[in-house]
Amino acid sequence: MNKYLFPVLITLITASCSFDYSEAQWEKEGEEYPGLVINNFRHTVVRNSNILAKIQAEEAKEYRESNILVLSQVYFAELDDKGKITREATADQGKYNKATEDIEITGKVILKDFSENFTLEGHNLSYSKNNHTIKAPEETEISIKKENYYITGKGFSADTKEMKINFDKKPEGHYEEN
Repeated sequence: MNKYLFPVLITLITASCSFDYSEAQWEKEGEEYPGLVINNFRHTVVRNSNILAKIQAEEAKEYRESNILVLSQVYFAELDDKGKITREATADQGKYNKATEDIEITGKVILKDFSENFTLEGHNLSYSKNNHTIKAPEETEISIKKENYYITGKGFSADTKEMKINFDKKPEGHYEEN
């Protein structure tokens, strides 16, 4: 067998192939990929030797260009200066903007406030730190339960500075005096 036959065959085969690298790009144009992915995420906020908050998530993805942290299957606890949990929440997914400190929660949300003794349940909430507001999409039903009352409605918004809640659509519920 001719010693040049094999190199000639390889050259002919590779010359007959064409490669289109435009489909094999790592990132699609305009789409950001996470710079960091952490499974079983745990974060503790400490100030002056006191634990202020604990955040746990099944998965955390950090998008550095947009300054966003996306958490899935989230648990959050806020603690007082004695280490007692004052508020806790669970959510399917949360998106935290590190620059504005705004939060978008998607999926099921349960928030328990132990200092005010109420529970808020619903889907898809957003929190704006600058506006001091919590809002739900207009057609999303939100329920608030307390020992002596229950209210549910759509078009939910709350002013966290003034401590006021509002339902744009007719809320329903009941109230019992203690």
